[in-house]
Parts: sequence; structure tokens; C-alpha cells
Amino acid sequence: MDLFNVKIPTLGKVTITPENEKLQEGMRRAVQHVIEKTKKKDEELVIARNGKPVRVKARDL
Repeated sequence: MDLFNVKIPTLGKVTITPENEKLQEGMRRAVQHVIEKTKKKDEELVIARNGKPVRVKARDL
């Protein structure tokens, strides 16, 4: 199974609600926390660039 070529169905028009905004903000804060923690340990993260997994130093983000 090729995990990088999985088709994700679209939901069509998405309405932004206060609950959605809270969820997005929580996700942003969680990702930022992981990046900061990884920077302190001088480690790498795997991110997607152009649909391909790439290793980058957290300090470069």
C-alpha cells in the first residue's frame, strides 16, 4: 500500500465556526510545541514538501 498517493475526499464547502477556529488554534499550538521541543534537542522532523517526506532540522523551520 502506497501511503503517499492516498486520495482524500473533499468535503466541499466548509463553514468556519468558532469550534473549528478553536480546533485549528489548538493544532497550531501543538505543532509549534513539537517544533520548539525538537529545537531544544537539536533533532530532525519529517515534513512533507511537494508531497514527499523530507527530514529537516527543527532549527531550520
